[in-house]
Amino acid sequence: MKRVICLYRVSTMKQVEDNDLPMQREACRAFAAQHPDWKIIDEKYEKGVSGFKIRGKDRDAVAELLVDAEGGTFDVLLVYMMDRLGRIADDTPVIAKTIASCGVEIWSVMEGQQHFDTQSDHLMNYIRSWAAECESVKTSMRTKTRLAQIVLEGRFRGGKAPYGYRLEKQGRKNARGHEVYEILVNEEEAPVVAHIFALSALNGYGSRKIATALTEEGYRNRNGKPFHPSTIQNMLKNVLYTGVLRSGESRSEVFPHLQIIPEMVYNHVQAQIQQHRSDYEGSRLSPVARNGQALLSGNVFCGTCGGRLISTTVRSTHHPTKSENPRVPIYRCYNRIQHKELCDGQSTYRADRVDAVVETAVCQILDRIRVIDQKDYLKKRRQQELNAARVKLRQLESAYNKAVEERKQLSSHMVDVLEGKSPFTAEDLKERMDEAKAMAEEFAQQMEAQKVLLRETQLRQEAVEEHFQQLKGYAQVYQDATMEEKRRIVSALIERVTVSRGYEIHIQFRVGLDVLDNLDD
Repeated sequence: MKRVICLYRVSTMKQVEDNDLPMQREACRAFAAQHPDWKIIDEKYEKGVSGFKIRGKDRDAVAELLVDAEGGTFDVLLVYMMDRLGRIADDTPVIAKTIASCGVEIWSVMEGQQHFDTQSDHLMNYIRSWAAECESVKTSMRTKTRLAQIVLEGRFRGGKAPYGYRLEKQGRKNARGHEVYEILVNEEEAPVVAHIFALSALNGYGSRKIATALTEEGYRNRNGKPFHPSTIQNMLKNVLYTGVLRSGESRSEVFPHLQIIPEMVYNHVQAQIQQHRSDYEGSRLSPVARNGQALLSGNVFCGTCGGRLISTTVRSTHHPTKSENPRVPIYRCYNRIQHKELCDGQSTYRADRVDAVVETAVCQILDRIRVIDQKDYLKKRRQQELNAARVKLRQLESAYNKAVEERKQLSSHMVDVLEGKSPFTAEDLKERMDEAKAMAEEFAQQMEAQKVLLRETQLRQEAVEEHFQQLKGYAQVYQDATMEEKRRIVSALIERVTVSRGYEIHIQFRVGLDVLDNLDD
């Protein structure tokens, strides 16, 4: 009696609901019943598992099959169709061959027994997997195209309405005659969304501090719980709040009835999110919320050990006095106080002396910004970056198209190989097709990375004028700003201040590379 294991797989949960799995199970059981010497000992289910996106080594059911095959626990693997085993041309044949090498027969209800005895058998299995992969690619492209069409038409693509919106049926029906939902602004939640973006754009708050502020102000999410920082982060990145529907790379025009946040505010917040990342620290223009009485709280460092100076206060004198004895802000080297072996520099610096030097330098920079117009030069400089990125993208596209064309030409030899008329052997043809596919995939990945770089370059180009105007704004308000406002402006302009013994001060500006290096040109 041959021991049989059946494998059933569907790619989406909708297929589970549509009874695709029971159909596969009934077909396999009926097929097994036609073989008196077969006995089904196990049935493995994969619900909502893509055979196109997920390789065999990452699928639990396939991993179990491989272990069972090596252990000799079954004799026949039965599937409804071979694409249930997978739809990846360079992966599925390998899985099937590995299972077969353990002495297991592989059968398909629709395609019969699969053999791996000759080179032609290997090529046919490769062709079958390649065809399945191509069909998955076409299905994926059709789905992406349709979803893109839906959003471009201004219709909601489905799912749960984001915070700030609600779903409502208004009489529109789909192709099947079912009434569908429209997405509309939730008048109660929209002001909260606007407040969240204001905290980020105006106060420089990050997602964690915004969540804390909302909790302190009494705001709760739809479940009546405090907002989580990750929720805030996702909201700040959601372009829907500008009235734009999105599906993948496709974006609709702005639909005013869906807009909660002005596009300019959204773009400003996206720039801040990028600038908050450590690898973007050098060119930050957005203000960062700082605490403390000193001007440089959080971005001042010891010139001896390189450690951070802590902003704190001390009494102006420790001697008894009848007059008022206020606290004076100072910068104190943490290493010098707590780990003397790490620093032999000066332990404390009066904040007023350091801040005076820094504020003089900041005012000089802002005075220069106030009178200089460098828009044309900056635009030309960014255009050069754009041109270089576009040339690189065209080169990658050319290389990708060449690799795809080579694979097409190789595939045209398949019939000749089977008939013995081709100069290639089946193994040689498969190897060359695999190489061409790998090259195409590599170029495709490089193209996507270059497209991202091009979009980032375009975003920086679009942000140049806004950044310059932001600097102009800092220049106009700095003199009359409060201490807290000055601290935020200074944090936007200055990367770090290093203070050494004897009040030797070195200032490193954040925006030096983007703007200030060329202000005198």
